[in-house]
Amino acid sequence: MTFFIQSCPRCARRQNLPIQLLEKATRCRHCESAFIARDSEHEPGEACDRMDVWIIETEIKSGSPVGGENHLRPR
Repeated sequence: MTFFIQSCPRCARRQNLPIQLLEKATRCRHCESAFIARDSEHEPGEACDRMDVWIIETEIKSGSPVGGENHLRPR
């Protein structure tokens, strides 16, 4: 599983969040504040594009589909 790091906007604790949470609501494990998971290196809305690029690059390197034959890419 791939992760990215984001600080909680309320308590500033750094959190390792799974890439599947990008652009989705989540809660801080420390203070339980709700926030939208965003990778600070990229603009909001780029999550799907970045995930597609990651999937394609991983498939090229490994020579097989990410998640197996039945894996569906997010669109």
